[in-house]
Amino acid sequence: MKNIKETNQWNPKEYNKHTAFVSQLALPVVAFLNPQEGERILDAGCGDGTLAVEIEKYGAKVVGVDMSAKMVEACKTKEIEAYVASVTSLPYANEFDAVFSNATLHWVKDAKGAVENIAKSLKNGGRFIAEFGGVGNMYHLVVAMQQVFDNHPEFGAFENP
Repeated sequence: MKNIKETNQWNPKEYNKHTAFVSQLALPVVAFLNPQEGERILDAGCGDGTLAVEIEKYGAKVVGVDMSAKMVEACKTKEIEAYVASVTSLPYANEFDAVFSNATLHWVKDAKGAVENIAKSLKNGGRFIAEFGGVGNMYHLVVAMQQVFDNHPEFGAFENP
């Protein structure tokens, strides 16, 4: 893994004590991801690996990245391959069938860098499923996506999930 300039400090036990609901609320997002047997999936902001374990139940292989070394350690105790890394400096190229992220990306200040790195990490035709964890967090993104599709009919109809 590349050296990263910044990290986050999270306590996995305290996080689970106060925010276990975050992973529970994300189970429908895992289902929407629709992991397939044999797929490689990057969990961007894997935390303690709770959702990575759920994804692997489908037969996919998960690689997790998180900026908190303590969260990565907790993830590894669940037998998930995980690394301390930022989504703005991922070392992957054309490696994953899907990138999954839950309640992480709204904390990333360099959104453009994150999106570029996520796209680079995906195989051609790969999918990106993310949840931003709050009512209204996606409003501006969805409006922008609708405008892009309106301005580019060659993309087809915009289907707001």
